[in-house]
Amino acid sequence: MAPLVAVWLLAAWPFVLWFVHRSDPVLAVRLADGALGAVQATALWSLVGFVGLCLVHPPVPAWLGLVGHRTWRRLSTPEAPLQMLVRIGRAKPGPLAPRWPLDTHIRA
Repeated sequence: MAPLVAVWLLAAWPFVLWFVHRSDPVLAVRLADGALGAVQATALWSLVGFVGLCLVHPPVPAWLGLVGHRTWRRLSTPEAPLQMLVRIGRAKPGPLAPRWPLDTHIRA
């Protein structure tokens, strides 16, 4: 839910600046400059925190690489064959389908 709210707020930011600009252009520029400073400070402290975490806990870069690899593999794999396998797995057998374990003997 939080990422969705963040995306909506980021998408609304230019419109907020435009509405503020219509009443006070100087305030709009100050808001934009303040937001840029906040983003830059957040990015800098996030980078410092990440480097510190990598120094304190060495498996973090390997974990990040593993997560990146899994994400890339999921995004690059076509979903149609996987969805077909899921549908086949959920299908209920009909009256003529063999039962599990397979009935290998001949019925009279």
